[in-house]
Amino acid sequence: MIGFFRKIRKQLAADNMPLKYTRYAIGEIVLVVIGILIALQINNWNEERVIKDNINLYLGTLIQDMRGDVNIIESGRRYHIFRIHSGIYMLNQYNPNEELTLLPDNSNLPAWEDPSWRWKGPIPTTYNADFIYTSLIWLFRYQPTDPNRRTFDEFSSTGLFSKMENHALKIKIENYYNYFEWMHSSSDKGYNPTVLWNKSLVASGIGYLDLANLEDPIEVIFSDKSRRAILKNMIDESIYMSTSDQGLLGNLEEVIKEIEAEIQRNH
Repeated sequence: MIGFFRKIRKQLAADNMPLKYTRYAIGEIVLVVIGILIALQINNWNEERVIKDNINLYLGTLIQDMRGDVNIIESGRRYHIFRIHSGIYMLNQYNPNEELTLLPDNSNLPAWEDPSWRWKGPIPTTYNADFIYTSLIWLFRYQPTDPNRRTFDEFSSTGLFSKMENHALKIKIENYYNYFEWMHSSSDKGYNPTVLWNKSLVASGIGYLDLANLEDPIEVIFSDKSRRAILKNMIDESIYMSTSDQGLLGNLEEVIKEIEAEIQRNH
């Protein structure tokens, strides 16, 4: 390309000898400028390609993290469904006429899943000590549900995330992490039903390691009216959380598909 322009410049200079050197000098300057512009453009193309390649690498790893999040969310969803139905079962064992009124905006009771999160088989219809002990233990314990943010945080800190051209996808990725954390942010707060449940039982001298030594744990634990109220709140919270987790799973699958499509576009 440079040789072609140099040939044209020499021909123009030869047509008028007095202006030969002036034209030659101008031609050299033009050639240098053209060469610099071409080099800069090639360099810009290379930099853009490197940026897109690095963005694709982060997006691919982000998908792996999100696939792991699917398992975390699914486990949390099934954990809450187990707590809902085991809690209702224990209230019925204490008093078949115990009133449990679900709030209008939280009245969709998820179906029991067999095998469930911690129990193989249907919900017992009669007094079942093993089911009761298992249920009580997992009313004490809390199943943590947190997203894997390692790749996303690194992606953001490098500045590459802000360079993504697909702004709609960027917003969806950010919304996913923000909603996930907001939805599960109350798990360590003092008003969380699981925390209140633990405080109530520990204050009465009962820890979950003591459950196997209680001859009738249903009577001992649920004769306290305030404890029954805490369990009802726990059931309500778990209905909300299981429904929210189900919606989060659907949203996450859509985000993963859009990220996969974005990777293909960037190739």
